[in-house]
Amino acid sequence: MASSFTVTKLLDGSVETIIKVDIVGDTSDELVDAKIFDVTAYLNTGVNKKIATVKYALDGFSGELFWEGSSNIPLLTLEKDKFSKVTLAKDGFVSNSGVAGKTGSILLTTNGLTDDMYGYIILHIKSRDPIPGRP
Repeated sequence: MASSFTVTKLLDGSVETIIKVDIVGDTSDELVDAKIFDVTAYLNTGVNKKIATVKYALDGFSGELFWEGSSNIPLLTLEKDKFSKVTLAKDGFVSNSGVAGKTGSILLTTNGLTDDMYGYIILHIKSRDPIPGRP
């Protein structure tokens, strides 16, 4: 059996989305460019996104988040064996504005994920697209 992840929608709004990604390691398979946020599966469907907050805990492995595009662009490095909350809203968010061929989706690649390793990531994703009916 291969390493896997499951995504739980905590908030699925037209402007803001919050998801929880649970990661389970099995054998020596890494997750490589695993699409943990597929923009087409949510109400927040625009391709222009920004990240407000990331909370995570990865037990024994690390990870890297990427904005999906023609060439995937690094978004955030997730350290191993650490519980962390990164509030990006204070620093002006982390947007995908410079990503060529952007889709609005987010990918995960792990490093060191093996048997019996677990972790989770909570992402607060906001739309940068204009909201219909609002100035």
